[in-house]
Amino acid sequence: MKFSGLFVATALALSISASGALALPQGALGAQPAGATSLVEKVHGCHRICRLGPAGWHYHAGPACVRVACIASPGGPWTWHCEGNVCGWWHPARRAWWK
Repeated sequence: MKFSGLFVATALALSISASGALALPQGALGAQPAGATSLVEKVHGCHRICRLGPAGWHYHAGPACVRVACIASPGGPWTWHCEGNVCGWWHPARRAWWK
């Protein structure tokens, strides 16, 4: 009788410890099969600063985040600046936009 009680206690302890190890679905830590889709959608985002994206240097303008290509930097003290709905190269000393 003592032997069967010890056996039951050991089996119960092993089953409790094994159930914690199987808490994740099988394959959750492994690679996804080919063609599987993720619930996380990768996005580039709506930004108003010239950044290099999949289709070259650009920024997004307006409420619909329309892609606008950036022109090459004129060099010197010109910096990329956005003010309201206007984005472009700005000269801080002249306080003027690049044409």
